[in-house]
Amino acid sequence: MFGKNIKFLRKKNDLSQEDLSQKLGYKSFTTIQKWEDEKAEPPLNKFDIIANMFNVSMDDLYNRDLSKYFDNKDKDEIKNLDIIKNHNLDLSNNVKEHLNKYKQLKEPRQNRVDKITDMELDEQRQEELRSSSVSFLKG
Repeated sequence: MFGKNIKFLRKKNDLSQEDLSQKLGYKSFTTIQKWEDEKAEPPLNKFDIIANMFNVSMDDLYNRDLSKYFDNKDKDEIKNLDIIKNHNLDLSNNVKEHLNKYKQLKEPRQNRVDKITDMELDEQRQEELRSSSVSFLKG
């Protein structure tokens, strides 16, 4: 869902992948391309920046199909929706606690958390792929 939302919001705001990558401090558009293709996800610190940039909550950015809410609406109408950044109270307390702890870390430590998170996500995806392959072969 995240990749689809990034692509939608980027286009809605007339940004190229290159434009967005530069705004986020990346040297190349390929990072954005990987996100949109669901081949990678941003580190938590960038995730927060992206949500703020597009004025949506992190929960909505990751979990909702934003095109359903924003399609055929101009930017003034968006403020009436319950998925705007100011209403990100739907994040669980656990998620809020993790984000607050993360924000307290200095950048080198945030980078370490990001690397560990990326490694865990990669491992989880590999396990899911192996599991679905085994289920396919059995079925």
